[in-house]
Amino acid sequence: MTKFKNIKWLFFDLGSTLVNEEKAQEARIRESVKLLAEQDISMTEQQFFQEMCNASKRYESQYFTVMKNLGSDKIAPYPHQFEQLYAETLPLLDKLRQYYKIGIIANQSLTGAELLKKWQLQDKVDFIHSSADLGIAKPNLEIFKIALKSSDCEPENACMIGDRLDNDIFPAKQLGMKTIWVKQGFGAYQVPILKAYEPDLEVESLKELFDLL
Repeated sequence: MTKFKNIKWLFFDLGSTLVNEEKAQEARIRESVKLLAEQDISMTEQQFFQEMCNASKRYESQYFTVMKNLGSDKIAPYPHQFEQLYAETLPLLDKLRQYYKIGIIANQSLTGAELLKKWQLQDKVDFIHSSADLGIAKPNLEIFKIALKSSDCEPENACMIGDRLDNDIFPAKQLGMKTIWVKQGFGAYQVPILKAYEPDLEVESLKELFDLL
């Protein structure tokens, strides 16, 4: 962990990093297959899932790419009610709070205050910067710059931890931050397309991150 010895701030993504979206994605796929059937478009849930994986590999919007390619004029709303924290999330944050300051940088429809309340993270993190508050979203470098400025932290003293190479790892590396890729959710199917997309470290789960940090 020599390369991380000067880290003071950890910035986390939220979806598929701290929040498990698996059940929500499964529910959305089920509803989408029904919508497709109503339009005489044949697609199984497994086929839909695989197409989303393929879209992720191409760095495309997984869900909307699949629906567009299938010629659907309808979409199933994303069911946020099925989201839940990973079992390791709160213990991990409690452990890390002893050694680091913690922020969250996330593309979300809820504000930072709403997210803090929803996930009961008020005493777990120092702030949440949500795209809903700022009007800009990852991978826009400005949202990362805002996080660095509000934390009074230099890029070399910060580490971005997220599930997506395009939205989390690549922009953070552009600014000189350290990066850890958590290979969860659809982001796990991505492959670095350039050296600039390669994380400093990668882990398969939060449990592995817990043991690492």
